[in-house]
Amino acid sequence: MNQKRRPGDEELRSGRFRKADLSGLSLAGAQLKGADLEGADLSDADLSDANLLGANLSRANLARAKLRTANLQGAKLIGALGEACNLWGANLKVANLSNAYLARANLGQADLPGATLERANLTEANLWGVDCRLARLIDANLGGADLSTGRFQEADLSRANLAGANLTRASFKGACLVSVDLTDANMLEARFTNADLRHADLRRADIRETHFGGAKLNGAVMPDGTVEPE
Repeated sequence: MNQKRRPGDEELRSGRFRKADLSGLSLAGAQLKGADLEGADLSDADLSDANLLGANLSRANLARAKLRTANLQGAKLIGALGEACNLWGANLKVANLSNAYLARANLGQADLPGATLERANLTEANLWGVDCRLARLIDANLGGADLSTGRFQEADLSRANLAGANLTRASFKGACLVSVDLTDANMLEARFTNADLRHADLRRADIRETHFGGAKLNGAVMPDGTVEPE
């Protein structure tokens, strides 16, 4: 039976891997700056510490792939399938992850300032200590995710689903959370200073020691079911 081999240095430099089958390969530390990996199968591959600066991974299969501390700054991951992939500590600054499927993915301590995650599926994902300042998470699904100690200052989470999520000690200072679903969320010691929470749903949420100074709560449904006046 033919075994897949790791591409050589010259092949890696070419960066042409559109729809290639690279599943299960060890590509740790690979230099793939600007590579075209659109639609490639990278499931179970090891891309730890790889340089994927500006690479195109749109619609790539990243299920269970290891991308710990990989450089994905400015990369395109539009519609990528990354269920249970490991992006711990990865650099995803200004990356585009719109419509990406990242359920149960590990993005702990990842850097995502200015990243786009519109309509991304991050259900039950680990975003502990993540940096999502100025990120766009409009209509994103973060149900049951761990966002504890994360930084979401001035991020846009309009209409995002955060039902049952863990927001312990996370910062949402100046963030937009209009019409967000925070039902059953753990918001212990979270900071929403100057945040926009108009029409948010906080039913049954734990808001002990939560900071709402200067926040807009017009029309928001509070944990006890009462609605804040418009």
